Amino acid sequence: RRSSDGKAVAVPKDPNLPKRPRTAFFQFSCQIRETVKEENPTAGFGELSKIIGRRWAEMSSGDKAQFYVREEEDKARYAAEMAEYVLTSKPPAPAPKNPAMTLKAEKKLSTPTKGGAAIKEDPDGDGLSPDRSPPGAGGGSGKRSSQNRSSSGR
Repeated sequence: RRSSDGKAVAVPKDPNLPKRPRTAFFQFSCQIRETVKEENPTAGFGELSKIIGRRWAEMSSGDKAQFYVREEEDKARYAAEMAEYVLTSKPPAPAPKNPAMTLKAEKKLSTPTKGGAAIKEDPDGDGLSPDRSPPGAGGGSGKRSSQNRSSSGR
């Protein structure tokens, strides 16, 4: 989401939303991380992750099978919890309205349109738009600027 000044706004997370399922690699990583940490006490977080990734890559598919089974079990848990969550949770509260944006939206909705473009209002009924030019005249003075004249090759 973005605020009215264009800055990103954090959307609050629902604390009741179920945790997403863990992948097979993440199941493996959680199981082995403490062992790897004990074997490499000076390694930082990034180095530990590289070691765990290498061990995963070196494992046979037979050794990885148990983690894929856990992944499927976790997916089933997540699906069940989400089904329960959707049935029991309240819909999210609407975002607070920005009064300036509300007025703009209401004005757009109330402005008559012709062919998808907004019709300029004629407040005094004299056939001239609020910028005092006849409809369709574009509101310009009809004169080309000196910059445009010089670029035309004259």
